[in-house]
Amino acid sequence: MASFSQHHPLPEGAASDPWVTRWFDDWGNRANDLGVAWDAAGELRGACWAREVQPVRLVDPSGRQVPELLIAVRADWRGRGVARTLLEDLLAAARREGWTAVALTVSAKNEGAARLYRAVGFVEHEKPDGLLVMSFTL
Repeated sequence: MASFSQHHPLPEGAASDPWVTRWFDDWGNRANDLGVAWDAAGELRGACWAREVQPVRLVDPSGRQVPELLIAVRADWRGRGVARTLLEDLLAAARREGWTAVALTVSAKNEGAARLYRAVGFVEHEKPDGLLVMSFTL
């Protein structure tokens, strides 16, 4: 995932791609939109956000959809603990909101990210099409 700003807009066509827009369309107007960001000296370092998106990857024991999270850290700030801090802050916020779990999907090739998620306490559920579906119980 990359971050985009007025100086680095979304790639052509991304603003209308359903796979991309599901993460930011109508942000803040859905019941389970939740996010955290790391801003240092007025400069965004990264963000982590969660919401209910399609396709549904996991449901809890009651059959309710588990919100899925996404995390992005600026390339020049990776490897400095930003992702772990953002992830832990989002999980704490989800607990405060009364959520029971969060899920994520990561490429099976992204070993560094998968290692971080496992270290924080995420568990694997399935591996569809080269992806790892993982969840964290709150």
